[in-house]
Amino acid sequence: MKTDIALSKNRHCTLLWQKAVMLMLMLMATTTLWATDFIIDIKLIGGSKSTVQEEIQNYKDKGWKLADKDLNAGCGLSSDYIYLIYKTASDTEGIPFITDLYLSDSDTDPNLGKHDVKNPPNYFTDKYGREYVLSGYRGSSHFTSSVHGNLNSNTKGDNIYLYYTKAAFPDRRALTTIYFDDNKTGAVGKNGGSSAYDVNAGAGGDYIYMHFKTATQPEQIPEVLNINTVDDWNKFADYVNSGKTDFQDKYVRLQNNVGPVTTMVGTAEHPFRGTFYGGWYTLNVNINSAGDCAAPFSCIDGATIVRLNVTGNVTGGKHSAGLVGGCASNQKSIIEECNISANVSSTTYAGGIVGHGGHKELELEDCLFNGTISGFANYAGGLLGWCDDLKLTIKDCLFTGKFAPESGGKFHPIACKYSLSTVDATIERALYRSTTNPSEGLGDNLIPGCDGIPINYYYDFENGMDGWTLVNGTTQSGIQSKDWHTGNKGFLFEGSDKDQIIVSPELPGHGGMELYIYLHGLEGQNVAYQIGTSTTTNDLDAFNWVEAQTGQIKNWSVCCVEFRAGVKYIAIKCIGGSSPLYIDDICIKEGLYTPFDLCANDITPTAAKLTWEGNTDQYNVRYRKGPEFYENFDDSFNNNTLSWRTRNSGGNELTNWMYCYFSQMTNNLLYGHNGDIVALVGSTAKKEPYAVDNWLVSPEVTLDGTLSFWMMDVGDNPAHFEVLVSTTTNTNINNFELLAEPNHGSNPYVWTEITLDLSKYQGVKGYIAFRMKDEGKDFIAIDDITIRTNDWATTTTNEKNILLSGLQPTTTYEFQVQGVKGNQTTEWSKVANFTTLSTVADDVNGDGTVDTQDVLGIYDFMQQWNGSTPVGKYDVNHDGIVDTQDVLEVYKYIQER
Repeated sequence: MKTDIALSKNRHCTLLWQKAVMLMLMLMATTTLWATDFIIDIKLIGGSKSTVQEEIQNYKDKGWKLADKDLNAGCGLSSDYIYLIYKTASDTEGIPFITDLYLSDSDTDPNLGKHDVKNPPNYFTDKYGREYVLSGYRGSSHFTSSVHGNLNSNTKGDNIYLYYTKAAFPDRRALTTIYFDDNKTGAVGKNGGSSAYDVNAGAGGDYIYMHFKTATQPEQIPEVLNINTVDDWNKFADYVNSGKTDFQDKYVRLQNNVGPVTTMVGTAEHPFRGTFYGGWYTLNVNINSAGDCAAPFSCIDGATIVRLNVTGNVTGGKHSAGLVGGCASNQKSIIEECNISANVSSTTYAGGIVGHGGHKELELEDCLFNGTISGFANYAGGLLGWCDDLKLTIKDCLFTGKFAPESGGKFHPIACKYSLSTVDATIERALYRSTTNPSEGLGDNLIPGCDGIPINYYYDFENGMDGWTLVNGTTQSGIQSKDWHTGNKGFLFEGSDKDQIIVSPELPGHGGMELYIYLHGLEGQNVAYQIGTSTTTNDLDAFNWVEAQTGQIKNWSVCCVEFRAGVKYIAIKCIGGSSPLYIDDICIKEGLYTPFDLCANDITPTAAKLTWEGNTDQYNVRYRKGPEFYENFDDSFNNNTLSWRTRNSGGNELTNWMYCYFSQMTNNLLYGHNGDIVALVGSTAKKEPYAVDNWLVSPEVTLDGTLSFWMMDVGDNPAHFEVLVSTTTNTNINNFELLAEPNHGSNPYVWTEITLDLSKYQGVKGYIAFRMKDEGKDFIAIDDITIRTNDWATTTTNEKNILLSGLQPTTTYEFQVQGVKGNQTTEWSKVANFTTLSTVADDVNGDGTVDTQDVLGIYDFMQQWNGSTPVGKYDVNHDGIVDTQDVLEVYKYIQER
């Protein structure tokens, strides 16, 4: 009969050492609080005596512990030596611990399913859903490869295998010690049963039973807490409210629609400070509290809450709200992409999304409230109920809910504040339904700059198309449940299906309008779309389309378009692109619009009457002389009169300076700033980089005033670009001096105006050069190059016309008009032009004399005139048209002179 391996030289010495250690620990425990060590891993070592001893020593050197018992003791000399070792870790290290052991009779255990009895499965799941994992094993090849850690290796006993689990038990137990003896009481059972299982069963050796000791492990709070049920939510609330953790630098994730929940998260003493990710799931609440700040999150501090839908009801005292009751005042809190449709009943200072914003910093972005706020006696805010001194940011948020105050209750659809507080507010597109106008008499309780934008028409696709129609669509495009700006639905244009259009029903008002459409595409891919308007019918032929918008829109962005009076229908066209186009939350404000139909009439050598259309009470008018030099490449290109010089080096015909239509470029990413032709240069072609030094040199110009041009970086790799000046020649590049190296490229595929000072040249003649010197950095386009020496002159009128006087004869002027109403102003209109007449009668070409050249000038204009172009100086007899009568008038003057 074999004996146990002598792992210690003297058992008596070992016992004395153990007692000494225990005494020392007891003494130290009087002054030191020790963390508990729990078992985190188990291995079985099997094989010959020497093999087992060597393996055990290797693991002990690494801190593993030995259960000092040969598990084949008494089974004969032919049996393997088998020992169990285990590794522990402190409960402060955050490592998952082993919570249970399982001895399986591989021959009869139903949990293992069908298998080779000497090659059991690596894991199985018990009836409680706990996963058990086969213990690791080391040692001889027979033990590891043939029997896979069988505790009766090389015996005729049962095929016994050890499994363990780290699954949680209700009592939060975890193993601290494993040991073996001949006592059945409390030993590990067979196949998960209660009957103690001899690990030598059937082998004829010693009676050996497995035991373990446990302790209660501290509650492990994960870095990411997942919420799937109401119980999970309540556990989350307990973590925070009891002070176990505030989740700072941790994440809480909603993984299912959950509710109804009645427990609030956070208190004034223990606010929530983590990140809560809703995943667009819905939290249904039924909160009824006698206290203040009733809300799903009663108190937060420096928290971030994103993409959460909230439904149900909240009832409480002051500062109750649909999402957050109150913000503590230590750190900035952020709420993004949350849709709150819960009904809020609060005694006062109620908020749709936040009850009290505190006095630190609060940011609301892309949020919606569409519930009802009721019961308040003093004040309520549709998004934010109340705040003290606060830095507040509200961007792209929408209130479509209702107020039901008690007698005397006042409200604002965006936010209110304490009358003596100072709020630093940054507000970008805080929208509300115009049917919910703010209460009168808010006074100092209104946050300055937080008036909000009333919208007359709102559509979010939550209830289907609702009067909108899809034209040229496919089965792929339509309303879908995806990642939407607000709510659960939106409209999706598939990028592969070009020229699809959705057309609105007839709009409720026909005044001037501002349209807000929220849209985005996929990251790194391009979209292209247009907005159209019709003042008559919804037939596609009746629509006028604004300039196409193209580019990358990876996040929700807002498209803002102004309409003049009379628009009855709008349409959105997906031109196509590599990305689908997502559309949601179409909002229309009926209000001011930018002046249009600018004209110049009654033009004389020194005066002109300017007229326009608009809908404001007052107008700012600014005018100036036209540029001394202007080039947009369109006219020169079409008339084959380009006088620019190019010098290209290091590339090929695809990288050299060229003039091209934007339609020649793929995906419509490049388009003219004003017209169709641009000047384009690059240092890469067909993915091949080229080291280029390419010059585009202007004709002779007068160097003075300011040089301005529009520039687009075509691609994601900003190129090195220079602007140079020569006052001598345009043929020798050594005569050019550097004027500027414009900063650009931060926003690819967007036109940016560059303005440079030329005043130091004091009107000398010279040349402007645009130079690209780089390698493999995409393309640059330029357009609309001007040189000016005159600033704007501005005047004001209450009429839709104004008479300008004191002008210079035979001079071209440009002008713009801006509408003003109260403290609101429109954008400046598009630029319009007119040319004053000559002081010499009928001197059409402005050369100081009247001769046949003037006759020919009128005749040429008459041949090209389309009936709508301003007639200006060519209308000699001032009858509003240019025809043969004007030619005869000048001819008669020449004959009579």
